[in-house]
Amino acid sequence: MKDMNAFMKDRPWYDKVSFVVAILAGICTVFSFFFQLGSSGNKFEDSQVNVVESADTIVNKDSIIGQNVTISDNTAISEKNIIKDNAAIGDNNIIGDNNTVVYQYEPQDTEEDNMEINEMLQELSLGMSEEYIKEMLGTPKFQLLDHQLDNEFYVLEENIIIRCIFEENHSMVGYIVTAKQADESIEFPDPTHNDKALKFGYNTISSSEYETYNDKPLANLGNGNAYNYYWQCYQLVQAKEASGFVIAILPYGFYEKDSYELMRLAGADEIMMSVYTENEIDVERKISEYKEELHPNTYGIIDIDYKEYIYPYIDDKAIYWEACVDKLMED
Repeated sequence: MKDMNAFMKDRPWYDKVSFVVAILAGICTVFSFFFQLGSSGNKFEDSQVNVVESADTIVNKDSIIGQNVTISDNTAISEKNIIKDNAAIGDNNIIGDNNTVVYQYEPQDTEEDNMEINEMLQELSLGMSEEYIKEMLGTPKFQLLDHQLDNEFYVLEENIIIRCIFEENHSMVGYIVTAKQADESIEFPDPTHNDKALKFGYNTISSSEYETYNDKPLANLGNGNAYNYYWQCYQLVQAKEASGFVIAILPYGFYEKDSYELMRLAGADEIMMSVYTENEIDVERKISEYKEELHPNTYGIIDIDYKEYIYPYIDDKAIYWEACVDKLMED
């Protein structure tokens, strides 16, 4: 200490100041180190399974982090945020208070998964028992009663929705298959047994049609998402049993640029048709053009005897149908 005092005594005043500043900086560094060490002790307390938090990342308390979330370097996440499963947050992002990072579905279907789905679609047939369908497809996600028919909605690999319709004796009188995303590897068997397959996102409405008896298409646009649809039903005269073939665009399947335009034109009432005529709009020609361009997101087979009771929507208890569609669109 004496040597230090002697050393400092002979030094210029600015050297003495620099020395003091250096000592104070060292003390601050030590305190900062222990403070960060103490803070990092809580860093992983609120995290769940398989969460990777990289260096220099601060996750404050009361945050909820889902499984399989990767948080990149230098990302600050403020308090009370909810980060859902499988979310990815890029470098140097700052997420403010009370924000929610939602889960976004990206299809993870493999070729093997789609082959299994195609095998199930090949096996589906009218007259199957409800018990057998549940053994094949699993537990229905939603179940709604309409016109004394039980409508069960099954979700396969998060992309294919199958609506199976059963009569009172639990025999299937219809099945409607909808793709949430266009996927040409998913194949609906040709109902005329011509050894062809209809591919979601490949076949257009026109290329899916058959020269058999068909009613005027049902269509609607408006009154909420649950009631936006385009629906054609063909009677298959060459089939062994009286059955109807459905080609449709339903609200919980994939949409294209002009899907809503087709619904609007095909669903026009007399008043709107007169408006189109006055404005020299050739509605039939426009509908035909859209059918050449657009791809149906839905194919189905129904017992023709139940055609008057099977619609693109559930007619009874609208509130349940609307909630069902919202969840099917969301998942």
